[in-house]
Amino acid sequence: MDAANHIRRRINDVHDQAALADCVELMNISIGRVKDSTVAIAGGSTESLADAHAWLSSVLTNHVTCLDGLNSGPAQSAMESHLQDVKAQAKTSLAMFVAISPSDEEALRPLHGKLPSWVTSRDRKLMEPLPKDLRLNANVVVAKDGSGKCKIFYGLN
Repeated sequence: MDAANHIRRRINDVHDQAALADCVELMNISIGRVKDSTVAIAGGSTESLADAHAWLSSVLTNHVTCLDGLNSGPAQSAMESHLQDVKAQAKTSLAMFVAISPSDEEALRPLHGKLPSWVTSRDRKLMEPLPKDLRLNANVVVAKDGSGKCKIFYGLN
């Protein structure tokens, strides 16, 4: 975080300054997630282990998101060098967690295919699969020129 703030003061690009501010926020969130994971692992329940796994994974995602927001240039290369050690520690923590976690894959899926209680009945209905005779097929056409433009066509079976 200190590195991002220091780099931010030296960079004149408005986009990179905003992206570095996002990096600081993401790193603050990551610190909280690591602390939350420690508490969750100590809890030892199936739900708390699933939470810890998700939170440790999000720490890695935050590092990638931080770098993705920066333009290729001095800000990105400066942040990348500072984040390498932190990223390596996050990967190691996640690997250690996975190594000591119960081997049963279901232990990390506390809902066992069910929806959480806070999902409303209206939302549950929206998430129900369509009958087999009403399945939607998507046909996507993407521009070859790399412009990112695409057309999506939907049709019923």
